[in-house]
Amino acid sequence: MALTICLSFLMLPSCQKDDWNQLNQESIDVMDRMAIKALSGDAPVLYYGYRIFTRTYGKPFLETQKIENPNFNLFENNFVLMIRNGNNKKTRVSSAEIRIDGVIVVDHRDFSKNISLISKQLTGLTAQSILEVRLNGTPGSFIDLWIEGTLKEKIVTDIEGNIYKTVTIGTQVWMAENLKTTTLNDGNPIPLVADITAWINLTTPGYCWYDNNEANKNTYGALYNWYAVNTCELCPAGWHVSSDMEWTTLIDYFGGETGVSNKLREVGIEHWGVNNVGATNISGFTALPGGGRKAIGYFSEIGKTARFWTSTNFDASNALYRMIDLINVIAHNLEKTTGFSVRCIKD
Repeated sequence: MALTICLSFLMLPSCQKDDWNQLNQESIDVMDRMAIKALSGDAPVLYYGYRIFTRTYGKPFLETQKIENPNFNLFENNFVLMIRNGNNKKTRVSSAEIRIDGVIVVDHRDFSKNISLISKQLTGLTAQSILEVRLNGTPGSFIDLWIEGTLKEKIVTDIEGNIYKTVTIGTQVWMAENLKTTTLNDGNPIPLVADITAWINLTTPGYCWYDNNEANKNTYGALYNWYAVNTCELCPAGWHVSSDMEWTTLIDYFGGETGVSNKLREVGIEHWGVNNVGATNISGFTALPGGGRKAIGYFSEIGKTARFWTSTNFDASNALYRMIDLINVIAHNLEKTTGFSVRCIKD
């Protein structure tokens, strides 16, 4: 699966500005739509922070910026830098120098009035790489740059063969989907408990589907009581249910609680509804509003909140969990007989 990371560096005369702005706005709109799909693995991941650079005067053009793509750690190190030098002889630049992390990858020798497309193999590209572009040419000349590579998705499989996408966030590797196994990793089955009275009285591991409807499995995963979490066998081997401290590390990576909900929630209105306007899911965590099952046996909050058990005990009757809504990520404690979603984190 190919990815494309696009950016354009344009030097345009004023008479062409409106046409080019319209063209590039259309390109940005397409890229934005692709970026939303990319976070669910359905399309190439694009360069984050797409910008247009213009030059209307004769002095040489210089621009430096960070290539901020947190998803580079999901890809093999076989990137190729592609450069389109104008679209005719009049709009091609006479020379250019492009550096990545201070190393020259393209220089004046690569440019010619007769060359319209240049490609260069890249190595060592990271989410923090710095791109520097120097251009020489007449006003109206331009170059387009993009980066191509091959997708290498990181996944984990549970004991039942369910496959989960994963995402690296800082020093942590998280599942990017809710757990859905009905078997502990030691091979023992987890009891499915649909009956309200049985759920209320349960003091051993149990799970259910939201509204006792297995159709919710693929999207929201299972709802587990904390006794299932406390077996320490719920996640695939080499993984564990995230602790409250690990949630704190995740939140701190994005600068604290302010605005972090937007960075963790799935983009779009399909699951979160029309008020999900601020979500960017820049983390790739893709939090879904799977709701939960109360200790008294009733289901609630689907489409409104995402609630995840942590492995952290609170007291004899309660354990800690994290709730994500449209504004906050909040730590609470609740009865261990409550049913919540689970996200695993790599050991």
